Amino acid sequence: MPVQDQFIQSEANKCIEWFGLDQFQPEKAVTSHFLPSSGLLFLRLIFVLYSGAVQWASVYWMASHFEFRHYFGYFTYLTFIGLHAYFVVTFYHHVRYLLSSRRPISFLCQWPMLNYLYVYLYHTVITFNLVTPIVYWGLLSSDFLSKGSDNDRMEWWLTPSVHGASMVMMLVDVFFNRMVVMTRMLLLVLLTVIIYLCLALVYYETEGWLVYSFMDLSQPIRAVMYYSGVFFLFVACFFFQKAIHLLRDFLFQVKAHRGKNKVMDESMLYGQKGLVTPMMDSGIASQITFVNSSSHHLPV
Repeated sequence: MPVQDQFIQSEANKCIEWFGLDQFQPEKAVTSHFLPSSGLLFLRLIFVLYSGAVQWASVYWMASHFEFRHYFGYFTYLTFIGLHAYFVVTFYHHVRYLLSSRRPISFLCQWPMLNYLYVYLYHTVITFNLVTPIVYWGLLSSDFLSKGSDNDRMEWWLTPSVHGASMVMMLVDVFFNRMVVMTRMLLLVLLTVIIYLCLALVYYETEGWLVYSFMDLSQPIRAVMYYSGVFFLFVACFFFQKAIHLLRDFLFQVKAHRGKNKVMDESMLYGQKGLVTPMMDSGIASQITFVNSSSHHLPV
């Protein structure tokens, strides 16, 4: 069944239109260039189950160490909450899509603002889940690595999951879906980062607790360098993801073009065989006719 790629209902809001949120085509979220939709759903089922296990395990881990009050202060955990939310919401819409004769009814019939928020969530997820592993393993992992085997088993599982497996799951989903990255959404992604920095500042002012060491403002020059570098990393990761999406679509176009050429070559080949066969058949028929017609003139 061919993909329809219908647009969602637009609220005719200038801001929505400027960001391109009204250009969202729901079927791109639940179909793939390279997999059947049911195959993509199976992958997402695995991601939902694994990310859910990590999500609740991280809550238990922080609570058991009496640190849950700081849980929502960590950018890593907020990022993973967003990733898990994306997988759960997409899985729901994907199931509804397959149960509705492959029509994105659940997207098209819900409040348009929920679709806009879905697009916004997607852009934050694909960006933040690149930034988090890079920053952690590049700047913050020394304590975890120095402990080595002294780390708790739960920590050995959770740390690579929220700083590694998260990125792998996100990239796999990106490659197999058909979503489009809208360049102007970068502004909303950066706005989200600024809001998080304000949250981290609230933690610091109320508890004197600094979420990450590189966020220390007591050394202004060092802080400016770190903050500038991290913001540049967010921008770079956003455009890296845009390039990945374009590359994915380009690979599909190449595949489709080769498939089209192969079909044309085969049709031409079969066409040539079709032309030869009738000629041979007509030749044989003429010979048979000639023999039979000649036999009527032989003397008895």
